Amino acid sequence: KKKRLLNKKQVKYLKNLMRAVVTEGTGTALASDSYTAYGKTGTAEFNSAKDSHAWFVGFAPYDDPEIAVVCVIEHGGHGGYTAPAVKEVMEEYFGYNNDVNENLKMKGADTLVVE
Repeated sequence: KKKRLLNKKQVKYLKNLMRAVVTEGTGTALASDSYTAYGKTGTAEFNSAKDSHAWFVGFAPYDDPEIAVVCVIEHGGHGGYTAPAVKEVMEEYFGYNNDVNENLKMKGADTLVVE
């Protein structure tokens, strides 16, 4: 039997917070009129001599998520820098990206590598 980690009210609250990241927070570069994305940016500080690692985790659409994306950019600065890369992936997945970025390459059945 699967155990629920969060109740439905908590899940809705968390999704609303993740939506706000895309609509008014550090992930606004991911906003789209074509689909509704949710996410969280982050910064992993590891020392004072180099830039921090930037990361993002997100999914779309709200009611029946089809795609979840995690992006980490080593020495990428703050998490907001990852949103454009995630948008490229989501646009490609949903078929809205007419200008396929040649740096996006599929590796395996469900892994996309940005070189």
